[in-house]
Amino acid sequence: MFCIQCGAKLPDNAIFCMSCGTKIVDQSMETEELRKRLVISLQKKQEEMDETLELQQPEETVPNDLAQTEAMDEEFDFDLPEPITIPANALSASELIDLIEERAFRKLQKSSEYHEYFHPCRNFKDNSERQQYDKIRMIYHQAEKQKELFLFFYDNTFLRNGKEGFLMTDKGMHFVSERFQSGFIAYSDIQDLKVVSIKLFPNIIINDKYTLPLRFLTDDCYELCDDLQEIVIPLLKKMKSV
Repeated sequence: MFCIQCGAKLPDNAIFCMSCGTKIVDQSMETEELRKRLVISLQKKQEEMDETLELQQPEETVPNDLAQTEAMDEEFDFDLPEPITIPANALSASELIDLIEERAFRKLQKSSEYHEYFHPCRNFKDNSERQQYDKIRMIYHQAEKQKELFLFFYDNTFLRNGKEGFLMTDKGMHFVSERFQSGFIAYSDIQDLKVVSIKLFPNIIINDKYTLPLRFLTDDCYELCDDLQEIVIPLLKKMKSV
C-alpha cells in the first residue's frame, strides 16, 4: 500500500503515513466511495444505452388476416383510379365536371371549402353562389366569348369579388391577380405544378413561372395540385386530342 499524498510505501494495516502523517483510513474510505459511485454511474449509462437501442428497433407489423390488411390500405387512403375511356362525342361542361369529380378532389369535395371557395360551375346551392359565378363570367368574359366550357373556379378573395383566383375550362387555366401575373395557359403547355408557401400561405406554381395563390385551401392544396397534375390535366389533354 502507498500513501496517496506523498507516495511513501506503507504497511497494509497503517493508519497514518509515517512520512507525511496523512490519515490512511479516511483515504481508503474515500477511494471506496468513489469506486462505488463510478460503478453506479456506469450501470446507469448502460441502462440508458439499452433503452435507446430498444427504441431504435423498428416495429414489425405483420397483418394477421385480410381484414387487417384492408384496414391498413384504408388508413393510407390509396386512390388508384381506373383508366378513363374517352367518349367519341363531345361532352358538355356538366358531363366533364362529373367525370372529374369521379376521379379527383375526393377530400376537397368532403370539405367545407368545396362550393365555398373552390366551385364546380354548376349546381349552385344558393343565390350568393350564383351571383359569385356571374362575377366570374364577367371577369373571364373572353373565355366565354371563345365558347370555352367553364368547369371549376377558385375565388381567393375575402369579399368574393373574384379579383384573385383562377378558372378551369376545357381548354386551359385562366388566372387573375392584383399581386401576381394574370393570364392564361393551355393544358398542353403545363409541364410542372408544385405547392410553394409564400408568407405562410400555399400557392400553386406553374412551370416555375405563374403563381396561383390558395389562401383558403391550406389543408387541401397538395391534393388539388396532385390531382390537377396526375388526373385532371392529362384527362383534358386527352379529350382535346380525340
